[in-house]
Amino acid sequence: MANVEISIPNLVSGQRYRMVVESSTNPSLVGPSIEFVVPTAPRLLSTYQPLFNVVAEPWSTTTTETTTIPGATVSAGSIQAAANLSKNITGWKRGNNIYPPYQFYVNNITSLSIGQVFTVNGMSSPAGGDYYDRLIYTVVSASGTTVGATAVIPNPVPSGFTASWKAAKGAPLVGNTTTSNNGTLNFSLPAIPATDQTAASTTKTTSNTESGIKYHVDVSVPEELSTSLMNDSTMFDKPVFFYIKNGSYFYLDNSAVSAYPPSLTSKPSTIPLTERNADITTVDGSPNNELAARDYRFTVARYELMGSSWVGYWMQKDELYEKIGPAFSRVIYSQSAVKVSG
Repeated sequence: MANVEISIPNLVSGQRYRMVVESSTNPSLVGPSIEFVVPTAPRLLSTYQPLFNVVAEPWSTTTTETTTIPGATVSAGSIQAAANLSKNITGWKRGNNIYPPYQFYVNNITSLSIGQVFTVNGMSSPAGGDYYDRLIYTVVSASGTTVGATAVIPNPVPSGFTASWKAAKGAPLVGNTTTSNNGTLNFSLPAIPATDQTAASTTKTTSNTESGIKYHVDVSVPEELSTSLMNDSTMFDKPVFFYIKNGSYFYLDNSAVSAYPPSLTSKPSTIPLTERNADITTVDGSPNNELAARDYRFTVARYELMGSSWVGYWMQKDELYEKIGPAFSRVIYSQSAVKVSG
């Protein structure tokens, strides 16, 4: 008798059945009965309905910007230009009962200040002549048209200076009255500042904080499916989540779905029954427009260990998948996911 393949529809997974074989031509001829239990297996995937949940994620981002502010530059001589100046002496006196010991009278003392060094030349001989021309004076007081100064004999002592004159730090004393002469008072003004002066650079840090809310979607398989998924050392079933948008299929990482299951280099430590579709916030700040465009589904891929590699295939697909050729549109997948209330 040739082998005969028998298909028995509408069997329920996990149920025990007894089958009796009878002859259609001889009803009295009955063979031994056959008892069997239908193995546990998921029902047709198109009968399952997954769930999805919309989750709000508050976010905040702070950015900082540091700006370098160059120090201000003051150019050499911008406060005071260097200059060599002279003032006509209208009179002078030196005595042992005045301080400072030298007093010179000029038309005005503009540009002369305490500490200013000056020289004298061209004084008349009766007023001290060449002796006083060779001294270097330092201003110690100034008021009106009077410059009070002390003098230092140059070192080495100029020719013609006697030891006694050197000890006295000046020519023989003259009276305390102002004398007339034609001498000039000569001095130099240094540039202020002497060189360009640049202040140190400074930095300024500003921060800007932006915040808002974005949304993601978590899609889950029905709880009853988890009990029928295969999972052992050589074979396991893995839910594959995707969404349909404008007639195209996309995984939840937004990449295009392939005709074949995603490749795996190793078996996951746990089989994920939920997967996240990241930020679906639209321009208006809500997920509603994008949710309306995405139809969330799932199917199941079975992976078998072949050598050291895990090879996957779709667990349920229609016959055209093999006849016409692999295409994800010929894979059997779930109904549309429904949103979890609340």
